Amino acid sequence: MIINLKQLQSMCKRVSLAIENNSVSVESGLINVNVKDGKLTLTVVDGDKSSCTYNVQLSCSVDTQEQMNATIESKLFLSLVARLSGENVDLTVVSEALGHKLVIKSGDNSYTLRIAADSSTGESIQLADIELKNIIQSTTIVSDEVNSILDLSVALDNDDNFGIATAFLADDSKVLAASSQGVCLCKKNKLRGSRLLLTKTIAKLFKLFDNNITLDYCEAKDTINGDLDVYKICLASNDTKVTAILPLEESTLLKSYREDAIMQYITMPQNISVRVDRLSVIDALKRLQLFSTKLNPFIQLDFDENALKLSVPGAGVNETVEYVDSDVDTSYQAFVDINTYLNYLSNLTSNQVEVSAGNRRAITLSNEDTTFIVLEAHEG
Repeated sequence: MIINLKQLQSMCKRVSLAIENNSVSVESGLINVNVKDGKLTLTVVDGDKSSCTYNVQLSCSVDTQEQMNATIESKLFLSLVARLSGENVDLTVVSEALGHKLVIKSGDNSYTLRIAADSSTGESIQLADIELKNIIQSTTIVSDEVNSILDLSVALDNDDNFGIATAFLADDSKVLAASSQGVCLCKKNKLRGSRLLLTKTIAKLFKLFDNNITLDYCEAKDTINGDLDVYKICLASNDTKVTAILPLEESTLLKSYREDAIMQYITMPQNISVRVDRLSVIDALKRLQLFSTKLNPFIQLDFDENALKLSVPGAGVNETVEYVDSDVDTSYQAFVDINTYLNYLSNLTSNQVEVSAGNRRAITLSNEDTTFIVLEAHEG
């Protein structure tokens, strides 16, 4: 069948971005190419039927009524399509005694890819699907609302895929996220009525959706493997569909940051509150970062009457940032991870940030939209 090459390349590019730029691993190493009823659909998953946690489908209308279905090696297919030239490409499934093949023709050039076949039927294997059965909520939301969760995923970035546990809080429409280094509260989200946990991988899939478009949102609580209850979500636009099985609460770091404990960090009184120029603090931290080490990644914060003093313990270096505004009744000293502190400040885009301290448990960084809670560390 003949398909416009630019259309196919555009689709493949989006799949590649999901895999590479967003660090989304296609562990199955396969991609399904399906053409039916004038629609081309590319599907990738992250494992087989027993281990799949997400299914991504990208589709577009094509000028053909022919049908085809082929599951092939994703890396080879995506790389090949990206390097083709011309106006159209011809995709044909060829059946042979040793198995099915996908023949791709572009101009005078021809390429043959082996189709992954089911050992019992000999037909092209079907990638794992995630079906939502027991629907508990179905609504529409704006893509910007789920993209704010991606922002949290980036802000709370660390090496652990389960480092983000995101909850949609029904009572105040705020998105809450926790990692091993800190907590973030985003006040802009409007999605109500759900409380869900997401891995960073799933959160990053939201990048597939364009900004400011309406998405169909569906949430289900189903049983897998006989008796294990899991939550599933589905987000879909006209051309993109992301379906995912969410992690169980006991398998995530949320157990270390229970909701009541997190809210204590947020609501616990702080007797020190200062406003500082964000970029001035960032510049100071970047200079001090040169003197920090993996064994000593901490920054010392000294809240004096007129200025915030920053230093690396034992390194003999210090910086001073004057307050824009302050409410300091007494001096206060705290230690936090310098990389986490710098990362959170970088994700607050306002010119000034409010820094609060004094409860011996956490330092808060906030503007009108977002609050980061950085857990205090013990010296040494």
